[in-house]
Amino acid sequence: DITFIAENKKDVFGLQWIFGDGAVAETDTVIHAYNDMGLVRPVLLLKSDNFGTCDIYLNDSIYIPELVPEIISTDNLFSGCTPFEFNAYNNCNDADIWFWDSGDDTYSENSYLNHIYNTPGLYNVRLIISNTFGCTDTSDVSVEVYGLPNIYARDTLICRGDEIQLIANGAENYEWYPKTYLNEQDENAPLSKPDSSITYQVIGTDVNGCINSAEKTVRVQQEPYVNLKDTSIVIGEQVTLDAYSKDIGIYEWFPNYNISCTDCPSAVVNPSEQTNYEVTVTDTAGCFTITYDANIDIEEKYSLDLPNAFTPDGDGINDVLYVRGWGIAELVSFEIFNRYGELVFQTNDINEGWNGNYKNKKQGIETFTYSVTVKTYDNQLISKRGTVKLLK
Repeated sequence: DITFIAENKKDVFGLQWIFGDGAVAETDTVIHAYNDMGLVRPVLLLKSDNFGTCDIYLNDSIYIPELVPEIISTDNLFSGCTPFEFNAYNNCNDADIWFWDSGDDTYSENSYLNHIYNTPGLYNVRLIISNTFGCTDTSDVSVEVYGLPNIYARDTLICRGDEIQLIANGAENYEWYPKTYLNEQDENAPLSKPDSSITYQVIGTDVNGCINSAEKTVRVQQEPYVNLKDTSIVIGEQVTLDAYSKDIGIYEWFPNYNISCTDCPSAVVNPSEQTNYEVTVTDTAGCFTITYDANIDIEEKYSLDLPNAFTPDGDGINDVLYVRGWGIAELVSFEIFNRYGELVFQTNDINEGWNGNYKNKKQGIETFTYSVTVKTYDNQLISKRGTVKLLK
């Protein structure tokens, strides 16, 4: 609207406003709205009388700027996949002030709009433009943001030699990478027969052209392997057979005698004759059951021995005097005497030794006499007498 005012009139019989767009008015003050843009030439006619004797025409010109907002997408895109970057500008050159409402509670006063939508939805983008004359206009467009397809592919476990169907959901078209072991690469459920564990990536595209991906790991259970080795021991000794593997869930040892356990990963065996031990293992997935074995040979050696000195000083080295030897099945007797003939220690337990105490007192440096008798695994008795020094 434009206000026209005629002031300070003198000797004016009447007046007429000629606005230049076909409209006229005859009041001193009038408000007129122009509906077309461009240059108009309004005229004020001052009348001297009814006959037009001395009429005066006052001419002026007014430029009505074009203020029609139009939101134009820079790349001609009004829809896209999350995250969607919307770039737009106003096609009106006569605007001086811009106000953009992106439709998600974000605003801008730049002459252009650069906005990223991270949430799917339909957004109303509004542009309000103004000029220095106070003219204002508004334009709206809709921007649609699509969500990414939710691709789902679950990890799985198979036995070596088995075939599996890989299944992905949530999209319209699919592409699998790598194509190793696959019968098809561009479908949602290809077949795979891998020799070893492998991770596939599936890329899915929906009807809107939006792309997302997921990973699917196929873990392949291999045959469990146990590294048992044949060995030999002296009769009466023991050896550990270790069959542990993180991929094994069940262990079964055979035979079940002269062995510490029959369902454990590592068994301690002490056979008295040559024995072939077997362990049957089943992997944690239950795919394979395999038997491994180890032969234990027995060397029949028999001996009886004691050290000639020991040092019970508490340093953990040679503190206790034990009976030692090969092929000892039983300690019949072990006796120690001091120089006065007193019995200071005796036992028939092969695992018990003398710590140098007598009547709960530590003995000093001295030479003691011992007497030992053992029974061997061939039921023979071996005896030995001698001396041993207690040192500090």
